[in-house]
Parts: sequence; C-alpha cells; structure tokens
Amino acid sequence: MSMKPIVPLELFDALDIRVGTIQSLSDLTDGSIQLELQFDGFTRSFSLAWESLRPDVHELLGKQAIAVLNVPGRTPEESGRLLEIGRSEQWMPILVVPEHPIPEGARIE
Repeated sequence: MSMKPIVPLELFDALDIRVGTIQSLSDLTDGSIQLELQFDGFTRSFSLAWESLRPDVHELLGKQAIAVLNVPGRTPEESGRLLEIGRSEQWMPILVVPEHPIPEGARIE
C-alpha cells in the first residue's frame, strides 16, 4: 500500500480534531450505526458504515474516540468524521482512541 502525498502543514493545522465520549449508539435502517459523542459543551452525531463488519458495537458506549469536526460527514446531514481503522481493508473496523481518558473536547495537535 503506497503512502498518500504529503500535504502542507497549514492543511493539517486547519483540521479541528478533538476527543469526545460516546454517549449513545443506535442502528440505522441502512445497516450503519449512529454514535452521539459528547465534547466539551456540545454533542455531535456521526454515522459509521460498519454494517455487519463489527457485531459488538455496543461495547463502545462510554469510550472515547477521536473525530475531525470541520470536514463533511458521511451524509449531507452530518459534519465531521470519526477516525477509524480497517473498514477500507475489510478488516473488523476499530475507532482511533486515546491511550487513556482525557478531558472531552481536548484538541489533537
């Protein structure tokens, strides 16, 4: 697998990457799941097209995850994306998470 081209540091600095806590999970009619994350003072909903790739999604409740807040979402109603590993390779997908609990809304630099 080849590496993507290097982007200017200004593009990376423009991303609003934060840690949030998963407050709720729900199954959507299209087979994807919706997660609501609590950040510092606000919540945001994200959907993941994990379908049957990850049968144990409810174990994620209460865990922290890392999201990019200022990019388009999976659907027109959403903004932002959760960082995930494995789905594009057809592995069991996992979320990118902090090593240990940190304050909600903490920015990633």
